[in-house]
Amino acid sequence: MPVRLREGLRVEEIDGEAVVLDREGLSVHRFGGDAVEALRLLADDLDPADVPEHLAPAFDELVAAGVVSNPAQWTRRKVLLAGGAAWGAATVASFGLSLPAAAQALSMCPGGQVSTGAMQYTSGTATYNTGPAELSVLVRAWGGGGGGGGAYTVSPAVNAGGGGGGGQYSYNAMLTVAPCQMYTVQVGAGGPVGAAGASGTAGGTSYFGAAGTFAANGGGGGMPGTSNAPGGTGGTAGAGGTAFAGGAGGSGTTMVSYRGGGGGGSAGHTGPGGNGANGVTGLGGGNAAGGAAGPGTPPGGMGGQGGGGFLGTAGSAGTAPGGGGGGGGTATDPGAGAAGAVWVGV
Repeated sequence: MPVRLREGLRVEEIDGEAVVLDREGLSVHRFGGDAVEALRLLADDLDPADVPEHLAPAFDELVAAGVVSNPAQWTRRKVLLAGGAAWGAATVASFGLSLPAAAQALSMCPGGQVSTGAMQYTSGTATYNTGPAELSVLVRAWGGGGGGGGAYTVSPAVNAGGGGGGGQYSYNAMLTVAPCQMYTVQVGAGGPVGAAGASGTAGGTSYFGAAGTFAANGGGGGMPGTSNAPGGTGGTAGAGGTAFAGGAGGSGTTMVSYRGGGGGGSAGHTGPGGNGANGVTGLGGGNAAGGAAGPGTPPGGMGGQGGGGFLGTAGSAGTAPGGGGGGGGTATDPGAGAAGAVWVGV
């Protein structure tokens, strides 16, 4: 059975790189070097036996990235080569039944475990399984957004809260993994809002394997409205990949109308998230804008707007992945931070 590019994907070559796009035209993967030539071969149905030896590592990379259909056929070719003369009378019909032990170990995992494949994790804790030929994975992660700080009443004034910080984005195109293993995937939760006079909670850390191996940190919670309450810091200092920081939350005001700060945006693939706007002193219920989503494909999440002043609307939650929540204003509630995300093979 031939191998080919996975259904629904297409390839464009730009400046010596091959960009694999999905049906919506969004970038799924970028490849360079021999992988570009290997992708050209996949334009038509390809017998694994016809793959040149110098392109074998490139095909391993494409299979691990999840862009090849029928990846088992490529693994089978590797097993046949590894088996050498020990194959003897083994035939296609008896494949998997009379393999030499060393070759059989390459063709399957204990208990029949197979690769989880491309996944987008958006909450909680999960497990990613690697397959028998999986040596690296593409991983992206966003930390959770921080929650907005609650307004603080100091009669007769109401001091507004700061916005939560946006989550960090981290990326690794070839994170090393071992075949036939199970890796923990943790998605950082969005930070809850602060009660009246209390700070918002920081967003959680998102990671693959372990926090010290590959991670994106969450944004800080907005401070309570005690005196020009500062916004939470953007997430930073993750591990294991190229990273951009989340935007900082804006500060709340302590004068006339008492408007909360906007939440910070989370970072995107090519840049940091935008900072939330500071609450602006003035009459009426204006809302401070949330920070812009970080640029790139994929982008980050937007920060929530800050709570308005007198007769204003409440602060809003950040948008996923990882936008910070807006701070609370006069008689208006703050917004919660958005959950982060972990994408594997996407």
